[in-house]
Amino acid sequence: MARQKQAFALAIFLGSTVWTYAADFGDADCAAGQKMKPKTVMCIPRVPRNWIVCTGVANTGSEGLWKDTGVPCELPPPKVSADYRPVAPIPHPPPLAPGAKRVIDQFRGIFFHCSSMPSVDWTGDACTEITDEFVRQAKAAGLRYALVGATEPDAAKAAKGHAAGIPLGSEMQWSLSFKTTDGGELSLHPALSGVVEMLPGIWSPQFVIIGGDIHFESEATGDDAEKAAKDLLKTDFDYLLAVH
Repeated sequence: MARQKQAFALAIFLGSTVWTYAADFGDADCAAGQKMKPKTVMCIPRVPRNWIVCTGVANTGSEGLWKDTGVPCELPPPKVSADYRPVAPIPHPPPLAPGAKRVIDQFRGIFFHCSSMPSVDWTGDACTEITDEFVRQAKAAGLRYALVGATEPDAAKAAKGHAAGIPLGSEMQWSLSFKTTDGGELSLHPALSGVVEMLPGIWSPQFVIIGGDIHFESEATGDDAEKAAKDLLKTDFDYLLAVH
């Protein structure tokens, strides 16, 4: 038997430390929960966790663009642009199409995998059935997808994504993994994440749905896991496809 706890979130918590300094930037305020003046430097929960600066240069929406300074938040904030460090670009989806309102519209497709536990023999067959169910629901929703391995190299994922029309960096990564909890209980853990624009000009990997672990009783079987996973997949697809 299985019991499930479900909680959804698509929100960005901006805990920030703010500094200002003189520099020659544009004059458009930057959005960050509230408007921030050009030259503002702050740190937000993201990967990589670097100081970002409001450049004041407006985007197409007339909001000032933020820039990653490349300076880790553990260090003092940079005071002049000469203190900035090189930043590797983060692959990400192109801007949303006008009128896009569904969560899934932020991405170009899904990379999916299910991870079994060698110590519980029926989880391998369960993962096969769970993957088949994911494919069925993804096709029914008309979504692009690629089936990837949990530890597959990025190059291999990129090739699969290319074949499916999903450029690397534009995908939602969706996994279901059998795990053992600290109390020794078997669980099925979902993880859905993707690169999103947290602030204008600032992209970062973020969880798209939080929660939803399924915990199994000791007498649970593969059939129990497959049924619970089927319901979980439907619930998550419904959330991703709903207009928000």
